[in-house]
Amino acid sequence: MRTGDIARPSCAPVVFRSGPRQLALFLAGDETHAIDNRCPPEGYPLAQGTVDESCVLTCNGHNWKFNLDDGRCLLGGDHGRRDFADD
Repeated sequence: MRTGDIARPSCAPVVFRSGPRQLALFLAGDETHAIDNRCPPEGYPLAQGTVDESCVLTCNGHNWKFNLDDGRCLLGGDHGRRDFADD
């Protein structure tokens, strides 16, 4: 997939599927962010969420918030990482 194929946060992200796993890919500036596409409470697709100017993804299903830079859950019950960072 080319970087140009990945949507900017104001547009729909790209969802990559491999078997049962789904990743939502977001492009913010020059950085690509990959995050599990399922929100922990009930599996709401995070690709349908909203990204703000601080790279915080808000799930439109339950209002959980995730930092796209490191995958941390900022608001909600699951404080584990949801990203697929290369660190």
